[in-house]
Amino acid sequence: MGARRGQPPKATAADWSRAALSAIADSGVAGVNVERLSRVLGVTKGSFYGYFPDRDALIASALELWEAEHEARMIAPLRAVADPVRRFELMAASTLLRQREPPLADSGPMAADVSAVELSLMNDRDREDVADALARVVAARVDFLTECLTQIGHAPSRARQLAVSAYTLSLGAEVLRRNAPAIAAETDEAHVATILAPYLHPQASGPEPHR
Repeated sequence: MGARRGQPPKATAADWSRAALSAIADSGVAGVNVERLSRVLGVTKGSFYGYFPDRDALIASALELWEAEHEARMIAPLRAVADPVRRFELMAASTLLRQREPPLADSGPMAADVSAVELSLMNDRDREDVADALARVVAARVDFLTECLTQIGHAPSRARQLAVSAYTLSLGAEVLRRNAPAIAAETDEAHVATILAPYLHPQASGPEPHR
């Protein structure tokens, strides 16, 4: 049922969580201010206490939403791509060039913000809940990349090494976009193709490391 005439729509718990996540993307956990978020949502602070006992509960809900968005909007669409080479290329275009090609084009605005949230959260990793969420998201991303690279033809241990390298590269690209956007803009498709060669061609990545 919609709001009665003359009354603003009521904010849901999901609205509060998404607003908190946007605040985290902009300014970290410190940005989760109940009074400010109530103004953003156009509701009173009483709306907040109808859903959450305190600010920490809202932060926990926002972190859960971030993890769910990471899986639903970044990982799940790529899993639907049968060809592992194409799958890896799409991920690279998304993280290095910020291109939203199908099937990623329909994944919504949060897909482009997942990494921004991650960078902001790194400043708050002294919080146990933040550190745990970061660890789970990074592990999920690296596991997905490892699986993809193994399917491309890399030996498992090599695939794991390259997955960690690819994740580090994508995170570095996000840092560059944030701190030096003009330099980040110099990255083009030809540059990315050169970077991707060792990932997409197993014979170019060197021999399996000795243990």
